[in-house]
Amino acid sequence: MNSHPTDPYPPPLDLLLTELTGVSRRSARVFLHGVGRAGLMLKVKAFAMRLFHLGLSSHLVSDVTTPPISSPDLLIASAGPGGFSTVDVIFSIAKSCGAKVVLITAQSERGSCVKHTTDMCYVPAQTMASDGGGATEKG
Repeated sequence: MNSHPTDPYPPPLDLLLTELTGVSRRSARVFLHGVGRAGLMLKVKAFAMRLFHLGLSSHLVSDVTTPPISSPDLLIASAGPGGFSTVDVIFSIAKSCGAKVVLITAQSERGSCVKHTTDMCYVPAQTMASDGGGATEKG
């Protein structure tokens, strides 16, 4: 029997707190991106604002004022089904710049984004890929 429902991944809140604490200690920045239902759930703009209120430098990937990502920074992106072409590209660029990359997903092993992540924040949930609605992964 699993000790928690996200085994073998750490509890999502623990992982996010650890990563955000690291950002604060490194005086790094947090970049956020969300797509589909997972993006709505994350409420990326609201989350970025709350991180700013906590004293972290936070940015939305899609904003025109977003600075370039670099090695001490953290990118957190949500992709419920584990992969979208746009998220794949964003992750690949962030990783090539030396940033840490955290994926929030309900599909920890199936999605195309998995290969680009530094850490996985697995949240067991129904996604477009598992709801039987015939939706496919698109960016």
